[in-house]
Amino acid sequence: MTFASVFCAEAGLYMVGDANLAAWQSSGEGHLGHLLRAMKKSFDEARANAPACIFIDECDSIGRRDAMAHSHRDDSIQVVNAVLAEIDGVKGREGVLIVGCSNDLSRCDPALLRAGRLDKIIRIGFPDVTELERMFRVRLQSDLLNEDLTPLAELSLGMVGADVERIVKDARRVARGGQRPLSMRDLLGAVGDGEELDDRTRRRAAIHEAAHIVADVVLFGPDGVHAVLTNMRDRTGAVVRHLGPELEGTYADYHRRLQVLLAGRVGEHMLCGSISHGAGGRRGSDLEKAAALAASMVGSLGLAGWAPLLYLGGTDETDDLLSFRGVRTAANAELEKADRAVRSLLARHRAALETVAITLFDRGRINGTAVASILASTRTNVAGFDPAARTMPP
Repeated sequence: MTFASVFCAEAGLYMVGDANLAAWQSSGEGHLGHLLRAMKKSFDEARANAPACIFIDECDSIGRRDAMAHSHRDDSIQVVNAVLAEIDGVKGREGVLIVGCSNDLSRCDPALLRAGRLDKIIRIGFPDVTELERMFRVRLQSDLLNEDLTPLAELSLGMVGADVERIVKDARRVARGGQRPLSMRDLLGAVGDGEELDDRTRRRAAIHEAAHIVADVVLFGPDGVHAVLTNMRDRTGAVVRHLGPELEGTYADYHRRLQVLLAGRVGEHMLCGSISHGAGGRRGSDLEKAAALAASMVGSLGLAGWAPLLYLGGTDETDDLLSFRGVRTAANAELEKADRAVRSLLARHRAALETVAITLFDRGRINGTAVASILASTRTNVAGFDPAARTMPP
């Protein structure tokens, strides 16, 4: 909602708030009739206050009719139909803008995204360092005006506006508890979960992220990519790229992207002698992204597999694609091929990988330019990196 508020303020639009399924369901007694009346009220409010914007948050929660199999299926279908009818009802009315927000377009009904409805898709990635600095500066207001917020922003890479708001609030609470002014130390401490990672976990995380960023820089260049470590046990580190690379759409391009996704676990195996569960286990993990990409190459994009001319589904339907045994087999073959390729790449640049891992362990962050410099200057393996030791050498 922060984005919607800023957008409407900048554009001079009246904003219709609470236009989402949860708000509509909570109106009245939550019966279908109450929900539909609340929905209509939101759209009527937009029409009456034009120029206006109705912002439908979490529009994927409305659901898609072809995936509904629960006991309330008929009611849910009526809700989807009503949303579509309301959207169609604002066509031709000057000054009414409809914006939806979703973290998973595959869960939206296809009719919602067709031409004439929510057909203009704008993908908003994670904010970069400069944008995070600005977000922190806005939230901090007059506090710490002379402080350089770059280290804080770099440590927060991969986070969004809501995280920035949470970090500043938590830091202020700590400062108030200590009856002292807010400090940079409070902010840096609030980025993590307050519990320092032990050396073993931090070392493995440094190696994992170092492998990702080394592969990324070698294959796609140094611009706009950063690696960071955090104190959070559920997110020990991240590599975030903000500038490109542009999707070429070729087999070679997809193959390179698979290598970057698999690099972390390969780096762990090379320098730790084992692989942890950090690359998988959840949606959005390295393995989930890699499997989805490989499945798309095989079953949707015609780039690989036993039957590349056979279209089995869209790139946003990878769960369905992976239900085909042939797709699973061919996708796994692509993953194994990428695994071998990135293993060879990291072996060639092992000395640089070790140096980048040490830098991450010591400093907690490194950018693509620094990695490129290490790659250019490092020719032989760096002595002194002992993956079995409790700490890394300085």
